[in-house]
Amino acid sequence: MAASGYNYQTLENTEDEPILEGVDQQPPAPQNFRSIDGRDKWYSAGANVINKIIAYARQKPLHATIAGLVLLFTATFISGIHKSSQVSSVFNIATGGDSSSVDKTVEATNFGSLGEKEQQALFRSFKSKYGKSYGESEERERFDIFVENIKQIDELNSKRKGPQYGITKFADLNGKERYWMKGYVDDEDFEFIGALKEFWSPSLDALDYYGAPDMFFAQLSGYTEYTSEMCGACGRFPDMENVEKDNLPLAFDWRTYGAVTPVEDQQKCAADWAFAVADNIASAWYLSRRNHKLATLSAQYLLSCNYMMYNCMGGWFSGAFSYIHDLGIFSADFYPYSSEDGEADFCLGDKLAGARPAAQITSWTKVPLVDEDLKVALMKNGPLVVGVNARYLEHYTRGIDSGMYCAHDGLNHAMLLVGWGVENGRKYWILKNNWGTNWGEEGYYRIEMGKNACGVSQMVMTAFA
Repeated sequence: MAASGYNYQTLENTEDEPILEGVDQQPPAPQNFRSIDGRDKWYSAGANVINKIIAYARQKPLHATIAGLVLLFTATFISGIHKSSQVSSVFNIATGGDSSSVDKTVEATNFGSLGEKEQQALFRSFKSKYGKSYGESEERERFDIFVENIKQIDELNSKRKGPQYGITKFADLNGKERYWMKGYVDDEDFEFIGALKEFWSPSLDALDYYGAPDMFFAQLSGYTEYTSEMCGACGRFPDMENVEKDNLPLAFDWRTYGAVTPVEDQQKCAADWAFAVADNIASAWYLSRRNHKLATLSAQYLLSCNYMMYNCMGGWFSGAFSYIHDLGIFSADFYPYSSEDGEADFCLGDKLAGARPAAQITSWTKVPLVDEDLKVALMKNGPLVVGVNARYLEHYTRGIDSGMYCAHDGLNHAMLLVGWGVENGRKYWILKNNWGTNWGEEGYYRIEMGKNACGVSQMVMTAFA
């Protein structure tokens, strides 16, 4: 259920992601971590703390529900679907506002009004499109989940004020499975991070800094306070130093400058925080020097080797940046992603011994800005990591999210802010996700600017190389 005080719409007859209560429902604590030098260390105190932390974190109000899958159907199939007086124009051919960047899809406005025969046909097409297969006992369970999800898609689209929601590759996932896709822990959640003091540093109690996040971040390695003179992109593009609020372009996108790495697919691991940080540093490294090449950096390295985080169960920006400030980060080619199944292996300490990191950072900062000031910071410093409240994000297929269904707080998913634009008078931010190019607008997401929709400007950070 939504927490009181949240100013967003709630759907009826929908299943929010579950609140895990009680010891029996807690996920297991991470197994022993292997240090950089290859020696095994059992962080027993950390394991105990993690159990307590996860129990707290998973009982917070949860805002992401139901997933869905975008399908292609032929006009012949569409014409054969049963229609009632409540189902007029059941399917709508949609290409999105920008046909060059949005795959042509068929999206339904009344999925829930289909009979079981038509639902089964839709489910078969869904399985075929995304290569889904189940055992005999699981088939019916996944179909029932799919049916509930497409009913929720109808409700989301009924408001006609937000983006287009549709059937995505997540349409057969239940609430718990969808929940574990999102691993970002709000860097200002001091009740949560404060429980880490035994595990992280006995002398560093985040609770002492409640309400003063910059003071807390200042205790971490590499943190520097943000100033408007910072220009991390000026190494490659010196003219960015002249960017000010009064000379901002109507639209801007770091992809057009070749400064954004390709979209990845985290699959079953809640690695969004690791991908977003790796993406940010890849861009920062590229923009800091003319002789630096853009290369995808290793999210797996952060998942497996940064013992301050919970690998596939989540992490936060400040801890990841601090770790990379001290040790650097390796390329994805050298340390490839291997957590597709939702499990993070031990750190390959022997492999890393003597290896040279692909990129290093000199510092990192929180960017405490919104709208026009945030645009300036984005142009001068390159793509920025952001936390968002990702409620219903799995259903997103295209368009500009108005933030109707999500709160300004409750941040639970990490993305990369790469630019902004305007469509029919509506200003929006452009964010890179890592759910694959077959989600959203070829892996990207647009959200309305000017009102901190879904908390998009609540927690913004970047690194400097």
